[in-house]
Amino acid sequence: MATVTSSSPSSSATPRASSRASTAVSGAEQQLLASIAELEPRLRAAGDAAEAARDLDAATVAALRDDGFFRIWRPTALGGMELHPTAAVRVFEALARVESAAGWIVSNSAVITTFFQIFAEEGLAEIFAEPDTIVAGGWFPPGAAVPSEGGYLVSGRWAFGSGCSHADWITGMTVILDAAGQPELGPDGTPRLLLFAVPAAEAQIVEHWDTLGMRGTGSHDTTLTDVFVPARRTFVVGPFTSPGSAFTGPLYRFHMWLGGPEIAAVGLGVAAAALDRFLELAQRKAPSYTAQLLGDRPVVHDQVGRCAALLGAGRAYLHRALDEAFAAFEDGVAPDPLGLAPVQLASCFAVEAAAQAVDLLQRAAGTSGIRVEDGLERHFRDVHTIAQHTLASAARYESIGQLLVGRQSDWTFFYL
Repeated sequence: MATVTSSSPSSSATPRASSRASTAVSGAEQQLLASIAELEPRLRAAGDAAEAARDLDAATVAALRDDGFFRIWRPTALGGMELHPTAAVRVFEALARVESAAGWIVSNSAVITTFFQIFAEEGLAEIFAEPDTIVAGGWFPPGAAVPSEGGYLVSGRWAFGSGCSHADWITGMTVILDAAGQPELGPDGTPRLLLFAVPAAEAQIVEHWDTLGMRGTGSHDTTLTDVFVPARRTFVVGPFTSPGSAFTGPLYRFHMWLGGPEIAAVGLGVAAAALDRFLELAQRKAPSYTAQLLGDRPVVHDQVGRCAALLGAGRAYLHRALDEAFAAFEDGVAPDPLGLAPVQLASCFAVEAAAQAVDLLQRAAGTSGIRVEDGLERHFRDVHTIAQHTLASAARYESIGQLLVGRQSDWTFFYL
């Protein structure tokens, strides 16, 4: 594991001024936002069905694929959009505002795509042979990888494989075992870990996704039993020192740090949808035994104002942090955990702000906040499920705080 740099925490964690903030809407972003508007009726209908089926239907995912959503963070050299990270999170938020499961599946595939820079050129050519590859996979708990000639035999069961039923490739993480079946140890005395990708047809899906919220994401378990994975599609976990030739742009210098922002974007989208729903409700509902509409009550004005402020603050911090990091990478600055701290802090804060905003609205709505027919209860369930995701949960505040006080972070992924 790398050591913490000696940079000053107070200066490194503060965003620097940038003249290259992504305020202008690119053609690719504009196209995607227009597609969301066109797909909105289908997405809303599909979301209702996905709640019951615990997955989006194949036709809806195919429509998202056809409109290029699974090329958002694919390299341009491989036929993708390689969209600026701030532009991408705007798209993820807009999609989640219409249908949370669609935003989640698209953004999850996008961020895993950026991780593929770790594989050998031969493996990348195989994975990206098709123009709109969908990737999925959960990495916990780690499975087992036994070295075999030319690769590894991989076995295990991994949770949270969002969108796995629609994926072309499945990823996972394992512990590498030695000839005696014991974990191989790295120089620091910890087990050596392996990341891998396999064709989706080689994995089995175990329908194990039955949760409070985000039910339509199809985040089932995936399993492998003694599946041979060639070395070209594996990576022994360590710093990303030699990215694939297609992954040399500044976007890919974020390494593992884009997971938090994509989750935060979906959380903000869910909260924005809740605000949309509440504002409509406020024009027609009077609380029980009263004659005054919600929209005429001063306490509701206060709560709506606070909700809008929370979302605006979370969104602005997230976009600013991404803009500043991207500008630094464009200038040739090397990825550094302390320098990237604002990206993770902004992600955690945006998710927290989204949950607080939905809580305000759900309480203000009274019994309409608990009725399925009024819709707010789903946004409440979704945002609180998102808040539990390890990549943007409150636990990551501690992981960043360790860096800020000059200690080694407990979050190994910061050092890759």
